[in-house]
This record gives sequence, C-alpha cells and structure tokens, in this order.
Amino acid sequence: MYKKSLIIILAMTSLVLVNCSKAKTDEEVSSVSDSTALIESGVTAISGAADDQSETSYAVMTPVKNQFDLINQLLLPKCYAASCSRALDSTCSSGIQSTSFSSCSLGSSRVTVNGNIQLAYSSSACDMSATGNTVTRTYNYSITGPRGGGVITTSSNSHSDYENNQIGGGAKITRLAAGYKMEILGKHKVFTLNNKTLFDISMHSDSANPLVFSGSLVRNQRVLANGKLILSHNLAKYSTTFTMTNLKWTSVCCHPIEGQIAVEYSGSKTGAASVTFTSCGMAQLEKDGQTEQIELSYCE
Repeated sequence: MYKKSLIIILAMTSLVLVNCSKAKTDEEVSSVSDSTALIESGVTAISGAADDQSETSYAVMTPVKNQFDLINQLLLPKCYAASCSRALDSTCSSGIQSTSFSSCSLGSSRVTVNGNIQLAYSSSACDMSATGNTVTRTYNYSITGPRGGGVITTSSNSHSDYENNQIGGGAKITRLAAGYKMEILGKHKVFTLNNKTLFDISMHSDSANPLVFSGSLVRNQRVLANGKLILSHNLAKYSTTFTMTNLKWTSVCCHPIEGQIAVEYSGSKTGAASVTFTSCGMAQLEKDGQTEQIELSYCE
C-alpha cells in the first residue's frame, strides 16, 4: 500500500513539474480577443486599486483548467511568486506613499514591470480607517511579457478616447461606514506586440453608479457588490458598460473567482452579453447564444 501511494505521489509530482515548466509556452500567445482585452483591462483596474490597499502580493496562480493545474497550485505556488513591491508598503510622507519598478517580476519570471505608482491620501498619516477618508492611486508603468512577450502600457494621465472624451485621474477609494466606494476616474491601457498595437482601451466608472465593496478590501473578504465601469475600445470604436454583481476574490488569486458582469455595447458593436467568473483567471462570456472562454493573465 505504501509503495503504491509513493508511486502515485511521484507520478503526480512529475506531472506538476512538467506543468510548471510549460508555464512559459502557455503564455506564448500572439493575439488577444476584444472581449478578453476589455474584461481583463476592467478587472485588473479594479483589482490593482483594491490590492494596493490590502498589502496583497502581485503573485497570482495560473488559471485552473484541470486537476493537474490544481495540483500544481497546491504543491508549487512558488512558481508564480512576484518581486514587485506595493506602494502601500512604502513610508508615508505627508499623505503620500509611492513605489517605483525597475524590471521587477509580476507573478511570473517572464512578466516584468517598469514605472511608478503613487497613493495620495486625504489623511496626512496615510490612514483609511475613518469614514470619509480617501486615497487616489495614480500611475505610469509598463508590463512586459504577457501574451507572447508583448508590452502593456498603463497610465492615469489625461487622454482622449475614440469619441474625444477626456479621461484620466487614476482610481479613488473612499472609506464608507460599511465597506468602500471605488471610482475609476480614468485609465488608459495599450497593448503592443511586435510593433503592432493590438488594443487601446480607455475606462472610467459611471459617476452615478460607482463601484461599491461590502466589507474589507482584503481579497478573501472582498465582494464587489455593484457598480458600473465604462470601457472604450479605441481601435474598434465601440464602448461597453460593465454592470457588476457580487464579484468575489480568493487570497491566492488577483482575479475574481465568482460573480457576474452584465455587458452592454454601443458604437460599432451593439447588443448585450454576460460574463460569469468560474475560477482563478477563467470566465465565460455569453453573447447571442455563443459562448467564449475568457482567460485572464497578469495582475496589477
């Protein structure tokens, strides 16, 4: 019995090691669908701002697709450790915390970051414990490596979307009596691969329907109860409105693992769709009777 158990364990370990070694080839994807680009951009904008208030590592497990992925995550999570530090971990100086990145790793040795993030608080002590306290997260950084070695540039600077709307300002979080309110004031994200721009996305939250979290911002206690996020696909010239319903996270994943997003399209693309998160980094989009599998990548 012992011998059989040992053989099974060794076989499983071998599969895990092979699976871990394949992580690089799994990332070698040369394109990204419009749906994936929009969902990933929206989700990472929200997760990144929340994680920067909960002292959460950038480390991320890979999407769980089968039992071997699950074994991999349980036995070898260190395959996906991160070396980038959070701005929240820096010294507070007159209500400001900041961090700079210089080719640090972001959840994978193949994904690195360069740039900076700043947190500006309404409290000179960088405190968010009192109702009404706020923090605004601004940034300029690039992520190199996702999806076949491309470069994602991310900025909170003011810019124009395809309809010439001025968008910018980063993300603002306000402490509520019970929970938190998040406003994506404005974010711009561009993905290039082999000198070709594959997507250019602008986003901001709906001022009348900000993102509202119940409870804590810590991942395993985080629930995005409701709110709307508006994203513009500047290359394809259409916009989407994401309406969030009970998105939930887990401590080992920077992406939602449960919850739904209702999607409304306008511009060159119209209609509606729904997104359901099924596990770490995995979701399903349903539109016009068709199902698209969405696989999310990096953390922010």
